[in-house]
Formats: sequence, structure tokens, C-alpha cells
Amino acid sequence: MSKIFLVHPFPIIRDEVRLLIEEQYPASQVNCYETLSLLPSQLLNKKDILIIHIDQSNIDALKSLNTLKNNELKILIWIESEDESLIKFILQQKFYGYLLNQICNSEFLDALEKIQNGLPYLHPNLSSILLSQYISESQEPSSVPCDSILTKREWDVLQLIATGCSNENIAKQLFLTESTVKNHVSSILHKLEVPDRTSAVLKALKNKWVSLEF
Repeated sequence: MSKIFLVHPFPIIRDEVRLLIEEQYPASQVNCYETLSLLPSQLLNKKDILIIHIDQSNIDALKSLNTLKNNELKILIWIESEDESLIKFILQQKFYGYLLNQICNSEFLDALEKIQNGLPYLHPNLSSILLSQYISESQEPSSVPCDSILTKREWDVLQLIATGCSNENIAKQLFLTESTVKNHVSSILHKLEVPDRTSAVLKALKNKWVSLEF
């Protein structure tokens, strides 16, 4: 497990997150700080993970984070804002991962696991904001390509992923079990040669394979 550095202004949240990580990864080393300025930069090494809380009050910290990003530090931004323009600006900085303030323990651990394994992470609720930028700049999507790429059912699943549906919602809409949906998602990622759901939708959008409405 890489060293983990957590920057969050509230002690109770820092303690809760530290305990959560240590419970899941007993051998992990978690270092907590109130602000980025209190984090000694000499402690940071390549491939370490930095989780940092960002809101309107410390948006200037992004400048320092961009420098750390160039040093191959894996930075996970913990966004606390409902301002869509601010969220879009933070997403445009292209950090390794993005969390939302209201996130459950399982989602947090999933994000950490992906980043530890070299995969980027985007909280599902941020997908629509990210993808809307592509939609506004693109023409109307063409018709879905033939089944030579994905099966008809897999296109149905991908279309629903693109509109922000969870596996549970997809299962309900297509009258499938969640297990079947998970299998379809795995097949989609494999066939499109992408690491995660968001990348699959981005690839489909760039190729005008899906129709998105927000």
C-alpha cells in the first residue's frame, strides 16, 4: 500500500477517514493534515496518494497541486461544492480522481482501491457534469453502430450508464438482475478496451455512439 496523505480542515472527518483506511488496510501509513501548507513536501514520493478537500475557500491550492501532479503523485480531489462552474473548473485540472463530499464508506474505499491499482476514479454523480462539456461541443450523435462491437443488450446498458444510471437502476429498467448487469458492464469495458464506466461513455460519445440528455 502506498503512503496516504489526507488534507481536510475538520479533525473529526480526518480521524474517521484515517480509521476507515487503517481498518481496510492495516499495514497502511496514513498522514493527516489540516491544510496543504502544513504538509511537508519532502515527505511525498512518487506514487503516494494525496487526498485533499477542496472548496471555494481553498481553491488556490490547485496551483500547488498541479506542481505535485507533475511529480507523479496520485491526487484525489475531495470536492465540497454545489457550484457547477467551480466543479467543472476542478475537473478540467485532470487530477487522478474525484470524490464528492457526501460519499459513503464503500465508495471511498472503491476510489482508493482503483487509484492504488493505477486506475483513475470519478464519482458517478460527477459523470454528468464532465460529459455535458463534450455534449455542448459536439453535434447530434449518429445512430448506434452495429452489433459487431457490442451486443444489442450491451448497447442498451451503455446508453443507460451514459445517462448516469447505477447498476441497480439499469437492472430495473431492463428487467435484469444486478449480477447480469455487472457482467454486461465488464464485457463492455473489455470490448471497448477502457478501464472504467466513464471512459467507456467518453469513448462512445466521441464516436457519436450514444445519445445523452441532461
